[in-house]
Amino acid sequence: MPDKDLVDLCPPIEPYQVTKNRVYYGLRKKGNPIPTNDMWIAATALQYNLALFSYDKHFQAIDGLKTGSGIADFKIVRSE
Repeated sequence: MPDKDLVDLCPPIEPYQVTKNRVYYGLRKKGNPIPTNDMWIAATALQYNLALFSYDKHFQAIDGLKTGSGIADFKIVRSE
């Protein structure tokens, strides 16, 4: 039986694989492939609805991914 703490720490990979495949095929249709490791980064950001800070411009080609390369690119939301 797997260690419960390890199972909680490592979420299932299947949702990420599905999201990565969506990123891959979306970029392939556009004729704009990116490195596989960057597809995993984008899939993780999309899965958790996160914005991605990066100087790599190719992330901007991914539909639905919020990207930026400076603080001015992101809206800061403070909870009170």
